[in-house]
Amino acid sequence: MNKKLGLMMIFVLAAGIAIDAGEKKNAPKTSDVEDALKAAGPEHFPEKMKVGKVGSVEAGETYYHAYCGEMKKAGYRVIFMDNSGKYLGYYPTEYEPSDYEEGAILLNSGSSDDEGNTDYFTLPVGKDGPADKVRIDGTPVTFVKNPKNDPKAAKATTPKATGSITTTVVASVPVKPEYREWTITHGGKKIPVRAIYVKMAVGKVFLKAEANGATRPFDLSSLSKEDQSYVKQFE
Repeated sequence: MNKKLGLMMIFVLAAGIAIDAGEKKNAPKTSDVEDALKAAGPEHFPEKMKVGKVGSVEAGETYYHAYCGEMKKAGYRVIFMDNSGKYLGYYPTEYEPSDYEEGAILLNSGSSDDEGNTDYFTLPVGKDGPADKVRIDGTPVTFVKNPKNDPKAAKATTPKATGSITTTVVASVPVKPEYREWTITHGGKKIPVRAIYVKMAVGKVFLKAEANGATRPFDLSSLSKEDQSYVKQFE
């Protein structure tokens, strides 16, 4: 064997080792994802939620598979499965998960640049999977884990005997923004507005109106005391 041929074989073997080191992409079928959601409980598969595949994100030497859960008038969910087909949990969001790239899911912001290209919010996915907390457009979002994979959540929902009475401790569920009635004071007048909380930034509260979908900033002080207390849940 000449020296040149020997070097070629070494490179071929090295490439083969590199390929074998990582996992092969193993995306579950949508029907399998729906079954896993149902098994996790009604909170994870609400009635009439439609599930569709977004894509398989390469992270480190494995893949995480993202699916879109779409609910009319209740936003979206970014649903994650690992490469063994296990359901991990989801992020609630008002933005549609519509694309992906290495290490991230892309959320459609609903706006575009001057050339008509869609602007996206990036939802990172690391080698250890979805993070417990992320920020989407400045708003903190908590990853809602599959309780069957989370020992703490499973323990929190385990019935505890107290004498002859059995009580159940329910795990807390992260608060998610929803459309509600807000009272905004402007020019000395109190104006009722039905809107959804978007984010808190630069001392302003951003609300998205249900009637026309427009998002506007308001001074925190212009909101009613009840509204101010509601906003503090998302800080």
